[in-house]
Amino acid sequence: MSEKQSVMVIGSTRGTGNLVVHQLISQGIPCIVMARNPSKARNLCPQAAKIIYGDVTQPDSLESALNCDLQALVYTVDVTGGLGGRGFFLPRKTIRDVVYQGVVNTVNAAKTTGKIKQFILLSTLGANNPSWLLKILDLIKPGAVAASQDKVEYLKRSGLNYTIVQAGILQNKPTTNRPLVINQKNIQMQLNTKISRANLAQVMVSCIGNTHTYNRSFNVYGGREVILNSTELQSQLSLLV
Repeated sequence: MSEKQSVMVIGSTRGTGNLVVHQLISQGIPCIVMARNPSKARNLCPQAAKIIYGDVTQPDSLESALNCDLQALVYTVDVTGGLGGRGFFLPRKTIRDVVYQGVVNTVNAAKTTGKIKQFILLSTLGANNPSWLLKILDLIKPGAVAASQDKVEYLKRSGLNYTIVQAGILQNKPTTNRPLVINQKNIQMQLNTKISRANLAQVMVSCIGNTHTYNRSFNVYGGREVILNSTELQSQLSLLV
């Protein structure tokens, strides 16, 4: 695979983004990691991954970082710090600056360079139809739901080729007997809409270069397998409209 087919991951030092990097490298896909702390990223990512500096809250750092030909940019950034390191009880502005403005800054830089074929954004299932779960989340992570709604709409209006993956409750391992569900319904997040981070990473990697996912948004949850059946996954993605 040529350098032009590299994939950049932003949000790679924890959770789903880190798993995306490992899956890309395991499949022999050239991977570039953009991180605000390159030394931390170097310690957490495979040696085969190229590490560069960039901070989504610092627009001036992004143009040069994104000035390379990419098959896709996978964006999994979420706010850190606060209680538990998950952004709980941080100021509303701090949360919005990362969750929403970070996407705005990255999208604008991608449009300026014009070198990214596909922008894959991780978002939240049910953000446009908040359940009691998301309403509680919004109390402890002020403004997070609105920021999630707005980042999705900004990317959709950007003119970039996008894929928006709206994930259920994230788990560290499969915790459901439900098979993987991919749909485009206006559903709410509930206690049974769970997905493991590894399965979510596999879904996101499967979207790369997949024309069925271009300019599409979809929900994903379930998945009782440690590793999803790739044929079944591709079949579900092919049904997106």
